[in-house]
Amino acid sequence: MSLDSSDLSKDTSRIGHGDNLYSKLPKKERLTHARVFESLFVSGHTLKSYPVQLRYLKEEDSRASNSIKVAFTAPKRRLKKAVQRNLVKRRMRAAYQANKHLVFNNMKGNFAFLFLYLGNTTPSYATLQKAIQDLLCAVKQKENQTHDA
Repeated sequence: MSLDSSDLSKDTSRIGHGDNLYSKLPKKERLTHARVFESLFVSGHTLKSYPVQLRYLKEEDSRASNSIKVAFTAPKRRLKKAVQRNLVKRRMRAAYQANKHLVFNNMKGNFAFLFLYLGNTTPSYATLQKAIQDLLCAVKQKENQTHDA
């Protein structure tokens, strides 16, 4: 039995790099500046939903309007192997991208988010997704309360 090109296009079990599952975090959404990382730890707000901690800061940068910049970390102290750390960061990124609609157009201002992994073992994607979803909802609720007040 031979497969023609129409059969290959209908096959959903094959996942390639062009699919949305492998889409990268856009460059404009990545948190890269050392100054912002420093201010996140000095004056940022903290929320926890085990096994993820979220540090966030509302930036006073007037150049970009309503932007959210994000970073993900998994500490070497807790996860010794780089493969485990990379897997956790990859799963957190995927969970964030699946749930970023909760905050992306629903919050006013520029924000910097830093997701820190707190656990000692490699978690499932479902665990991380639930934690990140809870954190994003909490941030949205907290910021909307302070914005309204």
